Amino acid sequence: MNIVDTILNSQGGQTVEKLASQFGLNTEQARETVQNLVPTLINAAKSAVAQPGGVQKLQDILKNGGHQEYLQNLSQAFSADGIAKGQKTIEQLLGSNEAVNLIVTHLADKTGVAADKITQVLPAMTNLVMGALAKVQESPVGDLVNTALNSPLGKMVGGFLGGGAQAEGGNNPLAAVTTLLEKYNVSSIADDVLGKIFRR
Repeated sequence: MNIVDTILNSQGGQTVEKLASQFGLNTEQARETVQNLVPTLINAAKSAVAQPGGVQKLQDILKNGGHQEYLQNLSQAFSADGIAKGQKTIEQLLGSNEAVNLIVTHLADKTGVAADKITQVLPAMTNLVMGALAKVQESPVGDLVNTALNSPLGKMVGGFLGGGAQAEGGNNPLAAVTTLLEKYNVSSIADDVLGKIFRR
């Protein structure tokens, strides 16, 4: 599953246009912002689940966030309420508001988009990325992956491989998501900052 494409194609492919309109960006800025922020957020989730308690943290975010609805309703994802909800989610994922501010400053510096714009766009995009991950988890393929990886054989193989999907007690309710994250090897422009955040 290509999460960038999933988000770009949300609601009939209107993500870039709605992002540009809502946050005062031109079309090229909006597209580049999506292409930069999505890998950053996926790698943040990947780093988070590698931490002790990280799988449970992501499970709580996906279970309680109701993020899938944002993929069908971009206006809601980009609304004041959506941004506030996304801000809570990104703080939970990164561990603190200070960590979020580090990411915002870095992204603004690297993309040329003003920090006050990134401050709004980052939570909005967090809603969409979490929605895409929730979609993976709830898909029939996700159910198959969960069943396979949580079977006795799956747990044994996971143990031999040392996979993060089996990291917490060998019973991972987010097996489909963690498997996707483990296979996601796309660098983001904020990987250095993420490394510092998750080494604390």
